[in-house]
Amino acid sequence: MDIKKSRKEIDKIDKNIIQLLNKRSNLVNDILKYKGGKNMPLFDKKRENQILKDSLKQARKLKLSPNLVLDIFKRILKESHRIKKY
Repeated sequence: MDIKKSRKEIDKIDKNIIQLLNKRSNLVNDILKYKGGKNMPLFDKKRENQILKDSLKQARKLKLSPNLVLDIFKRILKESHRIKKY
């Protein structure tokens, strides 16, 4: 095992995660603007529940900690709610 190589790969993955979070945030902004212009409810609890359900399913499939994945996605959804305030 080459620890330097592995750490470099982890750093690359971490940067990708941040870029994906940014992309997701931008898409949330786009959706909120659209919904706001159409006088639609800004958030859809059913959609959020489906996101959580799907993320848990994927976590189990990949043998990741369901609690970890659920915590991460709950935090991501919480951030989506915060975005609407700005």
